[in-house]
Amino acid sequence: MERRRFSRHKAWIACSVSVAHEREGDPKSHTRKILGHTFDLSADAVAIVLPANETYGIEPSSLGTSVEIVLALPTGYVSLSCSLVRHVPLPSQENLVVFSIVEENEMYHAHLKTLTQ
Repeated sequence: MERRRFSRHKAWIACSVSVAHEREGDPKSHTRKILGHTFDLSADAVAIVLPANETYGIEPSSLGTSVEIVLALPTGYVSLSCSLVRHVPLPSQENLVVFSIVEENEMYHAHLKTLTQ
């Protein structure tokens, strides 16, 4: 029995994940961007591969609950407000991180329709 409400589409799309990041001793919050790529897409979620190394990556447990994802679609950049669902370490020193889409985005949904054709 399929547990997903929406079909998933395999797609490799460059993206960035913006995470609120607090520096020790600094009361102001800063935004840190991590570059990655999508693994698959659906109408309500995005699975992204992020590096796990200390320099360019991130520890998934430090992502917090909400992030901003920017996808570099062929038609332009799309920003999605998302919340963390789960993460799984991959054998390639990367992390597969799944985010639920919080706010609808017409440009994103239009891109999904092109993947089903």
